[in-house]
Amino acid sequence: MKPIIRDLPKGIQTVLHKSGEELSGGERKRLALLRAIGSNPNLIILDEPTAGLDPSNQETVWNMIEGLGRDVTRIVATHDVEKVILADRVVIMREGSIIACGSPEKLINSHSF
Repeated sequence: MKPIIRDLPKGIQTVLHKSGEELSGGERKRLALLRAIGSNPNLIILDEPTAGLDPSNQETVWNMIEGLGRDVTRIVATHDVEKVILADRVVIMREGSIIACGSPEKLINSHSF
């Protein structure tokens, strides 16, 4: 990610245009996540952070999220069932209603998803 930031006119503070011509979708998502992480948050909320990314960029983003450490509360909405094991607590929703809630292990063992 660092070479991407170095190539931007104002580094991480570069304003990106809606057309996204400067960066690929994966680069835009990683830059947005870096900006959020750079503010040293206590809480970060991410909605489908890896949607539309190739497998390599997906893994990079998940590694960045994991790398936040235990002091940062993360609320992540995802359809990536394989990644729920990273969570302390999982909430499963269907049609806007909570249908299951608990630790990943509990939900996997109960076949809730």
